[in-house]
Amino acid sequence: MIYSQVDNCNEFKTGIFQFLGNNGGIYTIIRTDSSQFERNSKQAQHSKMKLRWETDCYYILFDRVEYKWGQQPVKDTHIKELGNLVYKFEKPNKFYVKTFIPGIADTVETIFIKVDTTGYYNNLFQLATFADYKKSKSYGQTLLGEIHSVAYYESNKTPNKYLITFETTYHDEILNKTRLLDSVVVRLKENERITNSNCRFDNEFDDEIVAIYISENEDNEAKIIQAFRCNRITEKIERIDTTKVQYKEADRNRIKW
Repeated sequence: MIYSQVDNCNEFKTGIFQFLGNNGGIYTIIRTDSSQFERNSKQAQHSKMKLRWETDCYYILFDRVEYKWGQQPVKDTHIKELGNLVYKFEKPNKFYVKTFIPGIADTVETIFIKVDTTGYYNNLFQLATFADYKKSKSYGQTLLGEIHSVAYYESNKTPNKYLITFETTYHDEILNKTRLLDSVVVRLKENERITNSNCRFDNEFDDEIVAIYISENEDNEAKIIQAFRCNRITEKIERIDTTKVQYKEADRNRIKW
């Protein structure tokens, strides 16, 4: 293996990066000088690895430990080391990396995008754009797996004006920051309400759904006025077909197992 030199390798050594996985999920990497934290948006699991730089653009990952929700951590005993070579850079934030097992010719090529963290926050209302929704009297939040969440807040200045947010949190031992993925502002008419929990899509409970609805009896199916999906794959809020969405107010406190 020839260890080529890329001028921007120092920018790749630490920070937050993302890449598209083979299963369609988005992988998020948090890298420090000596460790790497990795999570997939489609799976309730993450892994941690130790990291050692051999040259400016070549590093080794080793001692991988996998964590699955509700299970004990498992150390990877099959692959002891993974070599990684940064061989190309494209402005402003794109890195091309070849990954391989040392001593084996086969490689996997991945394009990493370095995430700009200057807009990250500890609280959404630190952003001036959303100051009107701080201390909202009407709000709700649902966690989607381990790192995503969807929430809604009513404006303190304009009645029946609601902000729907879709966020992700990056965290490990030294980092705990949140980023707004997408947001939508909706206006509710008389008798309309909003929910972001226990909606169904094609009769299956689906935590990604946010719905505007009218209900006259909590035990009956509500009339869905608008519906959105907070898509963890695209990390966007998408308007969806209301005829496929169902909701009963009686389900609002449904316990999830």
